[in-house]
Amino acid sequence: QNTQLTRLLLQEIQVFPEEKEAFFADAVGESIAELGGILDARMSERARQQVDPKVSARIFFNSLLAFYVEQEILGGKYLLPVDERAYIEHLVDMFVKRLGSGRSKAERPKLVR
Repeated sequence: QNTQLTRLLLQEIQVFPEEKEAFFADAVGESIAELGGILDARMSERARQQVDPKVSARIFFNSLLAFYVEQEILGGKYLLPVDERAYIEHLVDMFVKRLGSGRSKAERPKLVR
């Protein structure tokens, strides 16, 4: 059902290009802004000096979008199947390693030996 809705939206954007800006600003823009705010609040100061949280949010969002289009729209789930959970976990892991967990060292769990 989501695949059909996505295809319809992509077709309508081609037919009515003036609607593309409204859709992009509303749906995509708000999602990226919200995620950017979350990243900004959780990033360490050092990470924030090296990485723009808004750019990071856009990269993260577009990675999810590309995965969805590849798997659902282009038929990748049949031609090049990949475990959705593993993809998302790897993506999140890459971001957490690069941007930091948002917790100070004192807050992080300690290893028990």
